[in-house]
Amino acid sequence: MGEPSIGGQIRHARMRLAVRLGRRVSQADLAEMIGRSRGAVNSWERGRRIPDEYDRAALEKVLGELRAPAFEDVPLDDGPDEAQFYEALDRLRENPWSRKLGLDLDEWQRSFEQMKRRAAGDRVAYRAS
Repeated sequence: MGEPSIGGQIRHARMRLAVRLGRRVSQADLAEMIGRSRGAVNSWERGRRIPDEYDRAALEKVLGELRAPAFEDVPLDDGPDEAQFYEALDRLRENPWSRKLGLDLDEWQRSFEQMKRRAAGDRVAYRAS
Protein backbone atom coordinates (compact mmCIF):
# COMPACT_ATOMS: atom_id res chain seq x y z
CA MET A 1 0.00 0.00 0.00
CA GLY A 2 1.40 3.41 -0.99
CA GLU A 3 1.98 6.50 1.08
CA PRO A 4 -1.26 8.45 1.68
CA SER A 5 -1.78 11.71 -0.18
CA ILE A 6 -1.02 14.99 1.55
CA GLY A 7 -4.77 15.62 1.74
CA GLY A 8 -5.31 12.31 3.51
CA GLN A 9 -2.44 13.06 5.84
CA ILE A 10 -3.93 16.45 6.75
CA ARG A 11 -7.37 14.90 7.32
CA HIS A 12 -5.91 12.13 9.54
CA ALA A 13 -3.81 14.65 11.47
CA ARG A 14 -6.87 16.88 12.00
CA MET A 15 -8.73 13.84 13.41
CA ARG A 16 -5.81 13.03 15.71
CA LEU A 17 -5.83 16.65 16.90
CA ALA A 18 -9.54 16.35 17.67
CA VAL A 19 -8.84 13.25 19.78
CA ARG A 20 -6.03 15.02 21.63
CA LEU A 21 -8.20 18.07 22.28
CA GLY A 22 -11.26 16.03 23.19
CA ARG A 23 -13.51 17.91 20.78
CA ARG A 24 -14.31 18.20 17.10
CA VAL A 25 -11.84 20.18 14.99
CA SER A 26 -13.51 21.38 11.80
CA GLN A 27 -11.74 22.55 8.67
CA ALA A 28 -12.73 26.09 9.70
CA ASP A 29 -11.14 25.57 13.15
CA LEU A 30 -7.91 24.34 11.59
CA ALA A 31 -7.95 27.20 9.09
CA GLU A 32 -8.28 29.75 11.92
CA MET A 33 -5.42 28.12 13.84
CA ILE A 34 -3.05 28.50 10.87
CA GLY A 35 -4.36 31.80 9.53
CA ARG A 36 -5.89 30.48 6.31
CA SER A 37 -9.40 30.08 4.92
CA ARG A 38 -11.61 27.03 5.34
CA GLY A 39 -11.60 26.75 1.54
CA ALA A 40 -7.81 26.38 1.53
CA VAL A 41 -7.96 23.53 4.06
CA ASN A 42 -10.81 21.92 2.11
CA SER A 43 -8.79 22.15 -1.14
CA TRP A 44 -5.78 20.51 0.52
CA GLU A 45 -7.82 17.71 2.08
CA ARG A 46 -9.58 16.99 -1.23
CA GLY A 47 -6.28 16.97 -3.11
CA ARG A 48 -7.18 19.90 -5.33
CA ARG A 49 -4.21 21.90 -4.11
CA ILE A 50 -1.01 21.21 -2.23
CA PRO A 51 0.01 23.47 0.67
CA ASP A 52 3.14 25.49 -0.03
CA GLU A 53 6.18 25.37 2.24
CA TYR A 54 4.85 28.14 4.51
CA ASP A 55 1.42 26.51 4.87
CA ARG A 56 2.92 23.07 5.44
CA ALA A 57 5.11 24.49 8.24
CA ALA A 58 2.04 26.11 9.82
CA LEU A 59 0.08 22.86 9.50
CA GLU A 60 2.89 20.83 11.06
CA LYS A 61 3.19 23.32 13.92
CA VAL A 62 -0.47 22.71 14.79
CA LEU A 63 -0.92 19.09 13.66
CA GLY A 64 2.53 17.60 14.12
CA GLU A 65 4.34 15.67 11.42
CA LEU A 66 2.11 15.08 8.43
CA ARG A 67 1.91 11.35 8.00
CA ALA A 68 -0.90 8.85 8.19
CA PRO A 69 -1.20 6.86 11.42
CA ALA A 70 0.28 3.38 11.38
CA PHE A 71 -2.54 1.52 13.06
CA GLU A 72 -0.50 -1.65 13.50
CA ASP A 73 1.85 0.32 15.79
CA VAL A 74 -0.94 1.35 18.18
CA PRO A 75 -0.97 -0.77 21.38
CA LEU A 76 -4.48 -2.06 21.93
CA ASP A 77 -4.36 -3.33 25.49
CA ASP A 78 -1.51 -1.47 27.21
CA GLY A 79 -3.50 1.66 28.00
CA PRO A 80 -2.08 5.17 27.85
CA ASP A 81 1.58 5.73 28.61
CA GLU A 82 1.83 7.99 31.66
CA ALA A 83 4.94 9.88 30.53
CA GLN A 84 3.42 10.58 27.12
CA PHE A 85 0.18 11.76 28.71
CA TYR A 86 1.94 14.27 31.00
CA GLU A 87 4.18 15.45 28.16
CA ALA A 88 1.11 16.08 25.97
CA LEU A 89 -0.69 17.75 28.89
CA ASP A 90 2.25 20.11 29.42
CA ARG A 91 2.26 21.00 25.72
CA LEU A 92 -1.48 21.70 25.87
CA ARG A 93 -1.06 23.90 28.94
CA GLU A 94 1.51 25.99 27.02
CA ASN A 95 -0.74 26.26 23.96
CA PRO A 96 -2.99 29.36 23.95
CA TRP A 97 -5.56 27.39 21.94
CA SER A 98 -6.25 25.23 24.99
CA ARG A 99 -7.79 28.22 26.76
CA LYS A 100 -9.48 29.49 23.60
CA LEU A 101 -11.10 26.08 23.04
CA GLY A 102 -12.14 25.91 26.70
CA LEU A 103 -10.21 22.76 27.58
CA ASP A 104 -10.34 21.82 31.25
CA LEU A 105 -6.87 20.28 31.47
CA ASP A 106 -7.04 19.85 35.24
CA GLU A 107 -10.13 17.68 34.73
CA TRP A 108 -8.25 15.67 32.07
CA GLN A 109 -5.45 15.09 34.58
CA ARG A 110 -7.86 14.05 37.34
CA SER A 111 -9.65 11.66 34.96
CA PHE A 112 -6.37 10.15 33.79
CA GLU A 113 -5.15 9.62 37.35
CA GLN A 114 -8.49 8.08 38.34
CA MET A 115 -8.37 5.77 35.33
CA LYS A 116 -4.80 4.68 36.22
CA ARG A 117 -5.84 3.97 39.84
CA ARG A 118 -8.86 2.00 38.64
CA ALA A 119 -6.71 0.02 36.18
CA ALA A 120 -4.18 -0.74 38.95
CA GLY A 121 -7.01 -1.92 41.21
CA ASP A 122 -8.39 -4.13 38.44
CA ARG A 123 -4.95 -5.73 37.98
CA VAL A 124 -4.70 -6.40 41.74
CA ALA A 125 -8.22 -7.91 41.81
CA TYR A 126 -7.45 -10.01 38.72
CA ARG A 127 -4.24 -11.37 40.28
CA ALA A 128 -6.11 -12.24 43.50
CA SER A 129 -8.74 -14.28 41.66
